[in-house]
Amino acid sequence: MRQLKKKSLAVVLFTFVFIFVLGGLVLAAELPVIPTCYEGTVKNKAGELVQTGVVNVYIGGKLYAQDTIEKGAFSACFEGEQSVFNQPAEFKVTVGEKEYPAQSTPSEIKYQQGDYLSVNLLSDVPAQGTSGGAAPGGTGTVSEQQAPKAPVAAPAPGNYTGSVEISLSSSAAGAKIYYTTDGTNPKQSNTRQEYKEKFTIKTTTAIKAVAYLNNLYSEEAVFIYQNSSTPAPQAVEFTDLQGHWAAVVIGQLVEKGIISGYEDKTFRPNKMISRAEFSAIIARALALDSVDPSIKGCGSCVNASYNAKLAEFSDAADIPVWAKGSVAEAVYADLLKGYPEADGENTFRPAKPLTRAELAAILSRVLVQKLGEQQQPPANFTDQKKIPVWASEAVNTVAQKGIVKGYPDGAFGPQKEITRAETAAMIVRLLEAISAP
Repeated sequence: MRQLKKKSLAVVLFTFVFIFVLGGLVLAAELPVIPTCYEGTVKNKAGELVQTGVVNVYIGGKLYAQDTIEKGAFSACFEGEQSVFNQPAEFKVTVGEKEYPAQSTPSEIKYQQGDYLSVNLLSDVPAQGTSGGAAPGGTGTVSEQQAPKAPVAAPAPGNYTGSVEISLSSSAAGAKIYYTTDGTNPKQSNTRQEYKEKFTIKTTTAIKAVAYLNNLYSEEAVFIYQNSSTPAPQAVEFTDLQGHWAAVVIGQLVEKGIISGYEDKTFRPNKMISRAEFSAIIARALALDSVDPSIKGCGSCVNASYNAKLAEFSDAADIPVWAKGSVAEAVYADLLKGYPEADGENTFRPAKPLTRAELAAILSRVLVQKLGEQQQPPANFTDQKKIPVWASEAVNTVAQKGIVKGYPDGAFGPQKEITRAETAAMIVRLLEAISAP
């Protein structure tokens, strides 16, 4: 009998351990992979900033991330795999059609999930004025090529009544012209179009255009057409928005009190939007005026509820004072979530920039809450397999609603980070989608 009891106890213990381990594996499988980001500058042999090109990130000989260099800076985000944890990252720079090795500072960077590192690259790209091979579509060296002049528009920008037919042209023979009408960057916007024929605008519109030739972009040209039959948004008095493509949509949100600038009277439209900043914007846009509707009117109760929500995050102390209420509201509304860490903690990471996949998930939750469940067909982006499983349905939803779109090459770019200007444009589209009859 004693031996039978021992055997029974052993069976119970084995069953418990098996269920515990299996449950842990299932839970781990459900946790999203946390993106890793490397951002910084690229310099050539002479110490000059490399103005154009692509930074490639390899781990274990496999290409995991790419990002276009703009004025010497890049920001490459990606999701790695368990098999490459702690393996060193290798950087290479592509200029024209040639790839050059690059040394990084810090010199040794090992892949860790969720890292956000500042990396400076010194590449073997030839210095300006030296031979570096012919640029695609042109003759002579990369350094000898000159960027085309910015496009011009006709008729001239200004105030009009009714619709206007727009034509764009470039003085550089053979140059392509890319443009946007939604306030996004025509050099790499997911909504940019190649100009091929005249097009018509019917409302107040900011057109942003660039010419492209020999792998070089022109300066950006902005053409603002004000339809006098529709009221213009309140003027934006930020010092860095004069002529900016997003000034119109930013003005709309400023007028509604949804978005604001910084104390130095700048808006910083090209700055990546942080999770704390986005929490404040989405809370204002959706009027999330209380953590718990059942305790309105009780200030101390609200504060206690705020603190309870914030206490869910081990890095709650890092959330700026001005964002604490908004973060608590957005978390309570089930719009923003935290990051599960390896040590079992849950972090919010208020300073971390939002990726396109994360933003798609948040905006999709808003659509479901406001419009009900959304059954949308697959978006079918060229990099569909790179979209995290936890974000795939959300990407389908926001893509079909036209809130977030793909890039000209058909890719979604799930790990690309979102700027403050792009965020303003997407919030405007979101509000239009949920208010449409």
